[in-house]
Amino acid sequence: MDDDTIEIYVGNTSSALDKILDQEFEESILKYSSFLCIIHDKYLTNIAVFTLIMKDLHIRRAFKQLTQIDNDRTLVLQFLKYYPNFCKSKVVKRLIQQYVK
Repeated sequence: MDDDTIEIYVGNTSSALDKILDQEFEESILKYSSFLCIIHDKYLTNIAVFTLIMKDLHIRRAFKQLTQIDNDRTLVLQFLKYYPNFCKSKVVKRLIQQYVK
């Protein structure tokens, strides 16, 4: 093997466990979003779901328990990983500054 091939293998650090955890988080977020839409009896955008989760402590605790996330920072990072367009949103930036300590 040459050096370029080794760099490719070293750069790919996603293990099978990481992929499974990502899939589980994706399923959890979709199911929880559907649950919130049913509770509020209206369609909620992704940013609206994130806003509800960040603003309401009980909703946030339930979601963190469902996804087995320990703290708010990890929760935000997972959302940003799943919804990369959140990085551009001023609403999301404000929520992160306000609720993540």
